Amino acid sequence: MRNGCDVLKIIKVAGNRVKITITASELDDMGIDINDINAASPAADELFKNLMEAAEIAGFSSDEVCMKIEILPNGGVTVVMTAAMPR
Repeated sequence: MRNGCDVLKIIKVAGNRVKITITASELDDMGIDINDINAASPAADELFKNLMEAAEIAGFSSDEVCMKIEILPNGGVTVVMTAAMPR
């Protein structure tokens, strides 16, 4: 992962779902302010692009992904990515 963070907690929840946890410290190392995520800023776009790359490295891949973003009370973020099931 770029922007100062090389280690993320990535957990495969199910065959088509991963959960990524980013601590407040990791966000700070990446130069991401929590308000950037809320505002859908260019910094947030870059973060989510990097998260997709990290998830692909961990074996998660899909052309269609739904993301659920939860801002944690401790200033961190949890992102759950769910791949669309084939039709």
